[in-house]
Amino acid sequence: MTKLFNPYFDLYQILKGLPESKQLEARKKLIWAYSWAVPSSEAILKITQYSPLVELGSGTGYWAWLIQQAGGRVQCLDHEPHQPPHWQEIYLGDPHSLSKFPQETLLLCWPPLHDSMSNVALNTFLGKTIIYIGEWRGRTAQNNFHDELDKNWTLIESLPGLRPSIWTG
Repeated sequence: MTKLFNPYFDLYQILKGLPESKQLEARKKLIWAYSWAVPSSEAILKITQYSPLVELGSGTGYWAWLIQQAGGRVQCLDHEPHQPPHWQEIYLGDPHSLSKFPQETLLLCWPPLHDSMSNVALNTFLGKTIIYIGEWRGRTAQNNFHDELDKNWTLIESLPGLRPSIWTG
């Protein structure tokens, strides 16, 4: 197995030993510096198999940075590409930008709940594979997004823990 340098996962493991209030306080700071979702090596290695990828809503680019460590290729897009910190170069992009990436796998990591970004991305994306990382009908992506995946896409793989799921359409 490829050994990834993944400081977020390491810090997250350390947090488990702290009182819950301290975990929450630290987690908020870690989300700002890294990502909403904490990637495991297992998830990164699985996602890398679907490279090349285009990640919409890249945030800091942390997941893309890890995917590149594992040998994958990722183009990062975000509506605020210059907001620090950055682990990876991020380009200005929104769901409509996805038409430029018909051969890539779409990566959506923790898309916002109260925003249509994931729905528009799903309807704009021309590729055949989507990797969704987030809670199923929980605190990520709108219900329409989940409905559309259920109706028009096929779940081909799911990983435990972080709930990455891989869909083909």
